[in-house]
Amino acid sequence: MPLRPKKPCTKCGTLIDGGNRLCLTCKSKYTKEVDSRRGKTAERGYGGRWQRYRIRFLQAHPLCEECKKHGKAVKANVVDHITPHKGDSELFWNSQNHQSLCTTCHNRKTAIHDGGFGS
Repeated sequence: MPLRPKKPCTKCGTLIDGGNRLCLTCKSKYTKEVDSRRGKTAERGYGGRWQRYRIRFLQAHPLCEECKKHGKAVKANVVDHITPHKGDSELFWNSQNHQSLCTTCHNRKTAIHDGGFGS
C-alpha cells in the first residue's frame, strides 16, 4: 500500500508525514503552551481528594460506559465529567455527572466535545 505524500507542517512548513498536521518540534511547543495555560492538575481540582474519589468510583463502576453500549467489556481508568464542569465546584463533585470511561473513549469524547482538552 503506498504511503501518503509528505505535506508541510501547518506552523513551520517542514515536510512531515501526510497523516500529521504538526512536526514533532511544533507539536511539543504547542503541548507545552496548552499545558501552561491549563494549570496544574491540583489547580484544576484534581488533587488528592479527587484521586481518592476516583479510585472508589472506578471500584464501584469498573467498566467503560461507552464500550458497554457497544457490547464490549473494557476496563475503565478515567472518571469523566459527563457535562464539563468548567470550574463549577458543585458540578465537579456531583456524582450524577460522573461516568467511567476507558482512555480511548475519554480522549475521543474530550476531542469532540471540549475541543481536545478538558477543563
